[in-house]
Amino acid sequence: AKCSTQRAVVFRTRVQQRFSTEKTIKPLNFNEHCANQVKKLDYPFYFASLFMNPAQRQATLALRAWNIEIASIKSNVTNSQLGEMRIQWWKEHLDKLYEGEPSNTPISLALGQAIAHHDLTKAFFTKILNARAKDLHVIQPRSLSDMEHYCEQTSSSLLYLNLEILGVKNSTADHAASHLGQSFGLTTFLRAMPFHKSDIYLPMDLTMKHEVTQNDIQKGQVDERISNVIFEVASQANNHLIWARELKSKLPKEAVPAFLPSAFYEDFLRRLQKENFDPYRPELLEHGFAPRVIATKNYY
Repeated sequence: AKCSTQRAVVFRTRVQQRFSTEKTIKPLNFNEHCANQVKKLDYPFYFASLFMNPAQRQATLALRAWNIEIASIKSNVTNSQLGEMRIQWWKEHLDKLYEGEPSNTPISLALGQAIAHHDLTKAFFTKILNARAKDLHVIQPRSLSDMEHYCEQTSSSLLYLNLEILGVKNSTADHAASHLGQSFGLTTFLRAMPFHKSDIYLPMDLTMKHEVTQNDIQKGQVDERISNVIFEVASQANNHLIWARELKSKLPKEAVPAFLPSAFYEDFLRRLQKENFDPYRPELLEHGFAPRVIATKNYY
């Protein structure tokens, strides 16, 4: 706690000095920027942040806004080399953030503040960046197991960081975060299919099993074979939700806000099943009733 307090003071001092010396740059409302980004592009975690205190909420929104930027690199570059350059920039910039030297951009300032105030573990950020770098070269995941590993490296690592923001150090919470991260990640792959039709988000072992080709997937239409593949991925995502919920009674109450987004993912999986595992159905493009479920039952 003493270390994080000292780091926060250093961060605040350096940012104030920068703004006072760089006259051409106006102070940015970086927390508001991150909140707007997350509300628009990662609503489950925006909603969950409403159940946190102000400092925790700002840090959570900074973390999720950073993730939005990192996750979008692959789809925003024309080749993997450009993506590698962008991720390498973030690896080097991460070193600067831990030295209290953010750049004058909203996400950098907000993330630097979160790192300083909550003493966030650098290794989790590095693990996410390394996984994203490897994914730049992946045309189609080799197996469902590979997808789970990728989700553990990315989505679960984000939840570990969120637990640190909430001040939770608990092995049961970490175990739940591992399962939920994998569930969130697998579900996100399925949700993304209508928006990234040129990408292959279904694993090769299952597409071969059900005799589905890459061209079949890229048509953006679901037949019985593709539906069977999606069913298997969705079933594993749901299994991870179930395994996480088995730990609920042993969790510290402070951990609950980090896991509230699970209601959104569970709701999507339920509606996906009703649509015969066709993620292209327009009924699935919006969030369902999950926010009301969270508010009334306060469960994950």
